[in-house]
Amino acid sequence: LRILTIIRYLMFFASSSFIVTCCILLFLHSVSVKPDENLLRTQVPYTFFNVMFLSLLFTLANMLYRKIAVERPVKRILEATDKIMAGDFSVRIKPLHGNDSVNEFDAVIEGINKMAEELSGVETLRTDFIANVSHELKTPLSVIQNYGMLLQSPNLSEEKRIEYAK
Repeated sequence: LRILTIIRYLMFFASSSFIVTCCILLFLHSVSVKPDENLLRTQVPYTFFNVMFLSLLFTLANMLYRKIAVERPVKRILEATDKIMAGDFSVRIKPLHGNDSVNEFDAVIEGINKMAEELSGVETLRTDFIANVSHELKTPLSVIQNYGMLLQSPNLSEEKRIEYAK
């Protein structure tokens, strides 16, 4: 997992280093071939702008890569966690990659999916527990309530009133 990330960074670094090195070598070659001062004055800004242009291209490529590879998954994860916080435990996030290629976001997504599944199960248990406790409390309370109503009856004999009170 980390090896793939390191390889991607090394590939990006190697390609950008290669292009900048080629620009510098071309510049040095043009300076060494004809050490003319006028040529040097035109080649230095030209090479500088080439390097700046290539740096800008790599920066834009990096920004695009980050937009696709970082911001999109983070946005999906945040949307799912917002739904979970609102009580919707049926949320599942689709993994970014297949089983053959997994990155850190896929590990986070898997953890969130497991958490949502566990919370869903806990919510079901909680609802069932409350329903059972409520039912178990209603039965004796109904009996007590019925005896209380009978005790309020004005034509009830004293011995029945004592029996119902017990």
